[in-house]
Amino acid sequence: MEIIPYKNIRNFFENAIKDTIYHLDANPSEIATCYIIHLLSDNVITEKNPLYNDILNKPLTFLMQEIYLEKEQSKRFIKFCNLGDGILYILGFFGKKNILCKLASQQYISGIGSNAYINAAGIIKDNNNLFCELSEKYCEFIDIIHYMSNNLKYKEKINCFKNKNILEI
Repeated sequence: MEIIPYKNIRNFFENAIKDTIYHLDANPSEIATCYIIHLLSDNVITEKNPLYNDILNKPLTFLMQEIYLEKEQSKRFIKFCNLGDGILYILGFFGKKNILCKLASQQYISGIGSNAYINAAGIIKDNNNLFCELSEKYCEFIDIIHYMSNNLKYKEKINCFKNKNILEI
């Protein structure tokens, strides 16, 4: 197994995601691509990630209800983004082998993630914003992350991160 050290995890994900997008002939915008790269690199260190505790420990419909009941718009926006991000990350990296898909179909779960992003877009009130694209192409972004995480070219490197306790897969 070839081990290539990456001093910057963001560089690793930038190369991996852009290569995957090219290979899959996907067409996300540059800003959406950057968002996905940052999402992956920012969430590699699981200790920084209290978001997934909520997603994995509460029913998703209860989480959505809590977000809808949040009175402060800025907090509601952040919570919608976090829910969309968390589901995207979990479904992308783990596919149907995650605990969420044991409780409901992947289509239903990805629908909640997409819905979270479209609600975030609605708070911004701009029909051409990043979150509209993330919502509309939610399944495509799941496929991009899933392909990257399962592609042998990257899987060995991702497992190297895992061995260093950086990425838990």
